[in-house]
Amino acid sequence: MNDLVSIIVPIYNGANDIHRCMDGLLGQTYNNIEIILVNNGSTDDSLLLAKQYEIDNPDKVKVLDLEVPGVSNARNVGFELSQGDYIMFFDNDDFLYYSSVEKMMKYLKETDADIVVAKYKRVFSEASSKITKKFSYNVSLPIEQGVAQSILDNKEILVDVYTAPWGKLYKRDSLLVDTEYPLFHLEYLRNQDLDFTLRQMLTGGKIAFFDKDVLDYFVYEKSSSIKKMLNVDNTIRIFDDVERYYKKYNHYEDFIEELDYLKVYHLLIGEVYRVLMYGTDVNEIDKLVQIAKKSDLSKNKYYKRLRFVYRIYIRMLLKHPKLTVNMLRFVIRK
Repeated sequence: MNDLVSIIVPIYNGANDIHRCMDGLLGQTYNNIEIILVNNGSTDDSLLLAKQYEIDNPDKVKVLDLEVPGVSNARNVGFELSQGDYIMFFDNDDFLYYSSVEKMMKYLKETDADIVVAKYKRVFSEASSKITKKFSYNVSLPIEQGVAQSILDNKEILVDVYTAPWGKLYKRDSLLVDTEYPLFHLEYLRNQDLDFTLRQMLTGGKIAFFDKDVLDYFVYEKSSSIKKMLNVDNTIRIFDDVERYYKKYNHYEDFIEELDYLKVYHLLIGEVYRVLMYGTDVNEIDKLVQIAKKSDLSKNKYYKRLRFVYRIYIRMLLKHPKLTVNMLRFVIRK
């Protein structure tokens, strides 16, 4: 396997973590890689450190310094300048296991997939809250090992796939299906990954699930940065745009149940948690509840398979929002 794999890494104030990130990337057993480090507005020594990696590894490392900040812009520009027929996105504070690219490339070829989705391990900092540590994330997909499927063949993939772009290996062509849309929308302040992945699952082709951890995902509490960007309208708009994308390809009716569930899940669990965790206007929760009430969860099979505590929470929030919010405040602050 001599195909070039491009690994695109946005960097923002990553001076404390970039050594761990680059240790994993430069230590890959798959040799034919290019690492594109895209600095986007760092105010620490990130750019200086990145340039030193480029000097020390001129055949593998390229550094870009962007005037326009933002992770979406960094990924888009990195992708445009990449040369590989296979693409990975990575974060500057995580660690990619040394054999991950080799194993994922081999698996992609064996399954004839367009996208390989792998598992990952969460690593918490000492400052991580108890509720953050307890919050469960699905990292598996309902796909038999050695098989690649599209969501048209298996709708549960759309619901179960984690939305981060990292932890996945993409054929370059799978990212170029619809050039009317940018890979990552610049106007989204948060959850750009959600929009990207839900679109990619529809038009990106066949997905294979690699049932092994390939990276350590380091979890930090980032209250200051999240609070600045927290606007629930952002996530509401993402789902509106995703619905338009599915309608464009005449598949919205095919995935109403899945998209409906994902909307309620992200709005009532993810967004409500952030609003309460980072101390922003709780009145925003009323807006989320009113939108969620438009969805009929009573017959939604994905809602029925949620953990019991989540179902009770959603039911209470829809019927008694103020009481539920007050209870959640107590739990989170505890």
